[in-house]
Amino acid sequence: DLAGFCVGMGEEATLFDPADARPGDVLIGLRSTGLHSNGFSLVRAAF
Repeated sequence: DLAGFCVGMGEEATLFDPADARPGDVLIGLRSTGLHSNGFSLVRAAF
């Protein structure tokens, strides 16, 4: 098994704004085996 987490902190003015995304930018997503802790709130709200 492999597990991990990341915690970050930044000034609000320097956070990424999705409106700034441009053609050629890269978004990296990692495949998951299912719902994990961040998915449960959405599932509870939907059902």
